[in-house]
Amino acid sequence: MRKMLCFGTLLLACGVFTSVALPAATAAQTIQKNMKMRQSSVNALLAKGTVGEANTGLLVVRGTVSADEQKIVNAENKDRQTVYEAIAKQQKTTAAQVGQRRALQIAKRAATGTWLQGTDGKWSQKK
Repeated sequence: MRKMLCFGTLLLACGVFTSVALPAATAAQTIQKNMKMRQSSVNALLAKGTVGEANTGLLVVRGTVSADEQKIVNAENKDRQTVYEAIAKQQKTTAAQVGQRRALQIAKRAATGTWLQGTDGKWSQKK
């Protein structure tokens, strides 16, 4: 099974945090750090199938999750949304469009078995 790449790591690799003006450099570092710390938890939720990757670039709960797991999903989505808004501002587009493009990237890199929402809104597991 292919390992899933951390969103924060991808952003760093793409230079997003250095080329996008987030509220402050420390905010970008905090987001990157938090996303990296959550990576294994997010991957576990995706592997368990209780959480899927929506066509918006955000996580969606698809099953029963604990309160702590819901907090992980909420925190990840909040950070992703902040990044999408910063990129949208830089590219003179909308955060929704950035999220949709990101969802396509996530789908390509997702591990086998991950629940993905297609552009048509239908859910399927990656084969």
